[in-house]
Amino acid sequence: MKCTCSCSLPWTAVAIATTGGVIALASWYKSADPVIKADAPTGEVNPVSLSVPAPAANEVVFKVEGLACEGCASDVTGELKSMPGVTDARVVFAEGRAYVTLASTEPASVDALIEKVGSNPSHKASVEAKGTGVK
Repeated sequence: MKCTCSCSLPWTAVAIATTGGVIALASWYKSADPVIKADAPTGEVNPVSLSVPAPAANEVVFKVEGLACEGCASDVTGELKSMPGVTDARVVFAEGRAYVTLASTEPASVDALIEKVGSNPSHKASVEAKGTGVK
């Protein structure tokens, strides 16, 4: 199976069911990191991490939708790091979040970062939290 963004990385989604309902849904790409957990016995699906960590003064936290695999997360990380005014970026696939550190002088525009992520039609970004130094 290929991911929805048509990258060449294989991935597998597995649901484990019991008579009480689904207890786990996980996705693997060269690892066994759970992406989504479910509450047994109701089967309600909840993200692994619900709370947004407080960003550093020059950091922006984005919710990134449409990530289908670790390869997608790696691609988005590379795109964000290539932007002028970005000193560091990392995308955590399991959380569906991007953490972007902006330069203290001439930082990248938050709108430009959202547009960069959205350049792949499978991905969409929205701001979850901004540090105090981000406009």
